[in-house]
Amino acid sequence: MERIERERTPEVAVQFLLKSPTVTIRDVCCHGTCREKSAEEWTAATELVFPYRGVYVRHLGRGQEVAEANQVLFFNAGEGYRVSHPVSGGDACLSLAIGEPLLRELAPVTLARDSANFAFGPQRLRIDARSSPCGATSAQPAPRRRGTLGS
Repeated sequence: MERIERERTPEVAVQFLLKSPTVTIRDVCCHGTCREKSAEEWTAATELVFPYRGVYVRHLGRGQEVAEANQVLFFNAGEGYRVSHPVSGGDACLSLAIGEPLLRELAPVTLARDSANFAFGPQRLRIDARSSPCGATSAQPAPRRRGTLGS
């Protein structure tokens, strides 16, 4: 079975926003021309993916998850998946790849699989719109109190 690393797929444009020894942050935009399941893809490192535009479906084993804004998807390192786009327009996501030692320290134990290499158990979680990377920037600012920064 053919494996394709996302950075090398012509339909996908990747812009690196930050690359450090502990975290890599990328803006990933897909044209979304693939209506059927794509060839198998995989990520080299575990990633937290925050969709902020469009919709796609990630097929993992017999399951599938609809990826859309206000959720985070967990892409475990080396775990094969396929992607399809049920509607036109493509999609865009913010992807965070965090080094395994730091990920083990930061991730809640309830979300981790019991395995030698760190992996998330759930495939996705809903997040509050105010917590999403894009929603946080457009949310109403918190009221200012005396004695705080900016007052």
